[in-house]
Amino acid sequence: MLRWFLLMTLTVLPTGWVENAWGEGVSVERTWTIDKDYLIWPITRVTSPVQPKNRFFLHLEGELLAFIDVELATNSPDFWVFTDLTLYQGKILTVKGTLDPNCRSAWGSVRLSDHVPGMKNLYREPLRPQFHFSSKRGWHNDSDGLLYYQGQWHLFYQHNPYNWHWWNMHWGHAVSDDLLHWQELPSALFASPDLKTWEKTDVFRIEGTGECPDMFALPVDGDPTQTKWVIWGSNGTYQIGDFDGRDFVPETASQCAYHGAAYGGQTFDNSPDGRRIHIGWVRDWKGGFEGMPFNQQMTLPLELSLCTVPKGNPRARTVCMAIAPVQEVEQLRLRTQSWQNLTVEPGTNPLADITDELTEVEAVFDTSAVAKGEFCFTVWGRYPASYDMASQKFYGMKTTIKPEDERLKVRLFVDRTSLEVFVNGHYTVRTIRPQEGKPVLELFTKAGTLGVASLRVHKLKSIWENDK
Repeated sequence: MLRWFLLMTLTVLPTGWVENAWGEGVSVERTWTIDKDYLIWPITRVTSPVQPKNRFFLHLEGELLAFIDVELATNSPDFWVFTDLTLYQGKILTVKGTLDPNCRSAWGSVRLSDHVPGMKNLYREPLRPQFHFSSKRGWHNDSDGLLYYQGQWHLFYQHNPYNWHWWNMHWGHAVSDDLLHWQELPSALFASPDLKTWEKTDVFRIEGTGECPDMFALPVDGDPTQTKWVIWGSNGTYQIGDFDGRDFVPETASQCAYHGAAYGGQTFDNSPDGRRIHIGWVRDWKGGFEGMPFNQQMTLPLELSLCTVPKGNPRARTVCMAIAPVQEVEQLRLRTQSWQNLTVEPGTNPLADITDELTEVEAVFDTSAVAKGEFCFTVWGRYPASYDMASQKFYGMKTTIKPEDERLKVRLFVDRTSLEVFVNGHYTVRTIRPQEGKPVLELFTKAGTLGVASLRVHKLKSIWENDK
């Protein structure tokens, strides 16, 4: 069994690493007896993945443990970051490195502390996602090595805890009892008794993707006697087939039910009740979380399943992936408004009075009288979540989605900085920003009179309400 649960705060150096200078600068050294939770660092925000000018080597009880690259502030810090030392109380910490002379003042401000400046507003920052995981400080991207262990969900992810953009990769770690409320822990280190000797048994490449693979088995239509294997790639492209422990034999072409900004996700191993739960990274490369001490966010936890769908004619069927939010998200609902058999005319918006920033919408559209045209939702007056009847495409989704029995089922989740949409088993996500003076939700039709069999709008609560 993988011996994986040794927790550390730092990136451990590989065997044979030689400590040396890092670029041009002055050599510095400081020593502390650890009696506080954090070593805090004043930072200049880096908005592109560039190599910092300062590299520091950390020694614990005289042994070289790790290195970190830190862009120390040259003037007033944009924000403060921290090295978590909670596991090393009472030990001697020495930090050596090469310092940019312009950062002398900031180096003098590096110190032990039980508090990190700026943390009083933690999880209440203007662009903080309110029901999606994001790290306290720094950049994060792909999820990796997810695991359910002893009653907790362990989320691991690529993390730069020392600045706003990609660099300085650590293995971030957070845990949850319910897949909603997360506690961020010190970065993690995985160790194993061997993992050195490998036998190559097969080579397989999914067309359309080239990294972050995942592989798992799922029952078809919930029938445990009819199980298929799935190979999944970073952009949600997947193939279904059989696997005998050595060779994967595909039975379908590459398919995709996962679209938009979602990328680099993985599923949890050892999930209870046989569920296959996935969390991905919501990429925000263009602007990032402007002005914040953190950057990027994760998707909602998604439950993956396999189902059979018609193929060409009523008698032919094929197996495909269906994606849905985990049922736990219903715990976030605070208040619900409902409509039945609603008729929507062009130019009207029955949701004009909705002002809740955090919202879930469930809608079933009756498409029996719609031949062509566009309908569905707009968020914050700017972000479409719409369906075009003629092309049978939903905004942000690459595949054709046909109504089932003349019904289109749409589910939206509007967080402060993301919009997630589920449509007949397909999923897409995009990043958004609240727009002052614009309606949170608009239900519209450009396809003539639109029938809505059912509509429910839920006000949601923040997962961070009780956190400090």
